Amino acid sequence: MATEGRMNPDIKAQWVEALESSRYAQGQGRLCTIDADTGKLKFCCLGVLCEVLGVERDEDGSYGGQVHLLPKSVADAAGLTDSPIVQRNGFNMSIASVNDEGTSFAEIAKIIREQL
Repeated sequence: MATEGRMNPDIKAQWVEALESSRYAQGQGRLCTIDADTGKLKFCCLGVLCEVLGVERDEDGSYGGQVHLLPKSVADAAGLTDSPIVQRNGFNMSIASVNDEGTSFAEIAKIIREQL
């Protein structure tokens, strides 16, 4: 069941492909974090969307001043809210919360394909 249903189909396809590509290491809690041990970047699924759309990442891992939510420019371009809602286990949840509970990017891509 789609909870938003108006996502730009081209951007959706690019986002799903990026999540399924293994190019992005998954992180939690922020759009983008730098792993303290390795220095590698880790992304929330929403951070991957920012990367797909070419939004410049600030030194602190924020995009357009946003750390946890989609910047307005990204949300508007994609046809989403700043915190897209999906159904998960019978509950409405933000896609970021689904990411932060440890759901893999592959499973998140499936949810996006089916619900957004």
